[in-house]
Amino acid sequence: VPHCRIAPVINQVEFHPCMHDKDLKEYCSNHDIKICGYAPTVPLTSNIGRVPDVAQRLASKYGKTAGQILLRWSHQHAGIVLTTTIQERRLEENLDWLDFELSEEEMEEIDLAGRESPFRKWGNDWRVLSGDLLFPPGPGLGFAPKL
Repeated sequence: VPHCRIAPVINQVEFHPCMHDKDLKEYCSNHDIKICGYAPTVPLTSNIGRVPDVAQRLASKYGKTAGQILLRWSHQHAGIVLTTTIQERRLEENLDWLDFELSEEEMEEIDLAGRESPFRKWGNDWRVLSGDLLFPPGPGLGFAPKL
């Protein structure tokens, strides 16, 4: 940001329980940059780790879908959430997740489930900010780093 003539105001990144970076979130916050998180339901559509089970349990508690739980999780972490679908049912669901809030404990439970199974769906590399290490992509569209 110090080298920018025009400071960025938004950073659009893949953002879901298996792919969110607290350091990036803090950096953006400190520089008045909003995060727009895309692909919030990737752990469900790719069936990654414990996230689908945790989201489904919370969905039952709140009378929501697992997708709505992850949309809410993303909103509470990032603020701006971007999702897409061509299914009419999901379009309607995607408009019905602002009438509840996940507790701090529920947010932490989803965070933990995501940290147990790091996964990046989009892109061709994985950058670990703390060590500035690059891991090459694995097979298929999605991959997880070997940590």
